[in-house]
Parts: sequence; structure tokens; C-alpha cells
Amino acid sequence: MFSLASLPCVHRTFSLVTNLSSKNVKTTAICRIQRISYLKKTINPRKNLNSKLPKFQYRSSVKPIKVCPSVLCTTQDDQSTSSARATIWSTATIIENVQVSADGTLRELYISVKDEVRFLQGVRFNGRQEQPRWLDSYQHPGSFVSIRNINSDDNDPGSLFCITSSPSTVHERSSSLDASLIDILVDSKGPDDFSVNLSKLAPGSQVEVSEILGRGFGSMFDEDIGLMSSMEDKKNLLIIALGTSGVAPARAVLDWIPVQAHSTDCYVTLVYQVENNRAAAYVAEWDAWRSAGVKVIPVYKDESEEGLPLINLLERGTSVFSVGDLEKCVVLVAGQKGMESAAICKMLVKRGVPAERLLFCDFFGGKPNQ
Repeated sequence: MFSLASLPCVHRTFSLVTNLSSKNVKTTAICRIQRISYLKKTINPRKNLNSKLPKFQYRSSVKPIKVCPSVLCTTQDDQSTSSARATIWSTATIIENVQVSADGTLRELYISVKDEVRFLQGVRFNGRQEQPRWLDSYQHPGSFVSIRNINSDDNDPGSLFCITSSPSTVHERSSSLDASLIDILVDSKGPDDFSVNLSKLAPGSQVEVSEILGRGFGSMFDEDIGLMSSMEDKKNLLIIALGTSGVAPARAVLDWIPVQAHSTDCYVTLVYQVENNRAAAYVAEWDAWRSAGVKVIPVYKDESEEGLPLINLLERGTSVFSVGDLEKCVVLVAGQKGMESAAICKMLVKRGVPAERLLFCDFFGGKPNQ
């Protein structure tokens, strides 16, 4: 028979009082269990999960865990070395396909993702969602999605595209609809064949879109430092966008209402490195950003100069950025990965930016895990 005394140790005092009333007879039983320590033998549950404890048998099972509002994964016990996770795909329809660069290479797709959720009705509540919506996990600019052809193979991971519309814009558009409306930026020249084909899709075409991925902008050295916490600390923002993969999350940042409100009290500067003025994206929106208090600095490649344009600009000085003291500034870096991004970060640290104040976006485009 199993008793509490068989446990390795009990650190509390347990009292049980039972009153039995029968024919004016009252019986009171008091049971006290005090701390018990095994001096000769202890049981290590981590060492042997299948220890022979009465009535406490270890059972291996697969338990679903909600990782985020739209992602479920499963975990197994220590006897299994693999975990299962299935990507959730939703059907999406292309609403618009418009040109956002003068040379026509960059296209913005306005996409409607099916997001129909039933609402529960009851006496104590009215209009409560039965389950989270697809867009509920989009809280920070810099998140992205994977897109693939309709009815693709289950093993097809698709291609990654950043959501260029801010969270506030997406939630406002989709608040009264059974769909989530997002914008993505597509380069008709690549980086893969799917991007080329996607840029040619006409309104009405359908694709499959994954759940929202990524955590936005964050520090690699301090997980407590992010875009929102930096604005709460009244830090000036320097946004460095490198190419198409950089301007996509940068646009979501600049259109975000908290950033626009932050620009009224602090400096917010966008440095956009691009091949030339005809290849630049969202030029028509630059005036609106400037009106909101954002300084926009395009950096074009000069054929007469060697090296990276932004590196050459940093070597001349940082006063052109108009963000005050770089030691008190937060820098958002988005776009190219590898040596180019590393060289820019080294130069920024050399100019006085603390390494923990460099916030990176984990979106680089292309296929996942590339």
C-alpha cells in the first residue's frame, strides 16, 4: 500500500482532521507528516524516470503544446530524439499586383489570407472567438510568411516573404473581415524562380501562405532589448535597410503607429542602400515618412567608388544620420546577410554603437534554411 512516507522527501506538515458524529460520539483523527529524508538511499527521478514507485508509473505520451496562437507542436519524452511539428497553411488570394519601383522590377502584392473564425454566443459572453485568428500572432514589424503554389506537396517549404504592411495596418484592415489583408514585396528578378513567377500573378490567383513567422527586430546579445523596449527608453532609431530584403521590414516599421508617435519626440532615420534611384522601392511614400518626422537617406552605388556605399558613408562620419549620439542610439539592421552585414555592424560598433543595441531582423528572403 502506498503512503506519503514513501516519497523521497516531504517539506511540509499536513494535517487531516476528520469528525465522525454518530450517537453523540465524536472521533478526531489528526495525522501529521513531518519532513522525511533518506540518508542511505535517494531516488533521482532524472536518472531513472521509470522508477518503481507505487501508483506513480511514468508513461511516455505525446502532448500537444501551443507555441503561439496559430502554431501547435508536439513533444515526446526523453526516449525519443525527435519532435513533430506541422506547418499550418492557409489559402490566400491575390487582390492587387502593383509596381513600386521606377524600373518595374519590384512588385507589391496585396494578399487576402482566408481567416474565418467562428464567434461563440452565450449568456455570460457575447462574440468571443472560438480560436485565435491568423493575424493575431502578427504583433511586431519584421515578421514574415512562407508562400508556395496552391495544392503543393506537403514537403514543399515555399519561399519566404516579409510582410511590408505594419501590424496596426493589418489589424485595422482586417478587423471586420473573414480574411487577413497583408502586403508583400516581390523582386521579379529573383532570388528564386518562384519569386519570378509570383511577381507575374494576376489578381484572383491563389497561393498557400504559412502562419506568421519571425519575432521582428531583436538583439543577439540581450533578449530584453527590442524595438518596443527601445522606444519606451526614448532611444533614437537608426534603420539601415540593405536592398529589397531590407526595405520590406523597414517599411513595416515606418508605417507602424508606435514608431510614428515615437518620431515626434525622438530622431528616426532611414538609411536605404539601393543600386540606383530607379531600383528604389516606395519612393512615393518617402514624403509621407518625412512628414511624420522620419529622415530618409537613400544611398546609391557610385561606379567611381570601390567598396560598399554604406561603408564609405560611415567612414566619412555619422553626422549625416541626424540621430544624435550613437552611444545612445538603437540601430535596426535588415537586409543582406554575411560579410556585407558584418562589415557594416563592425563599423557601427567602431563608431560607438553598443553591440547589444544592434537589432537584427531574421528575414533574408529566399528558401527557408538557406
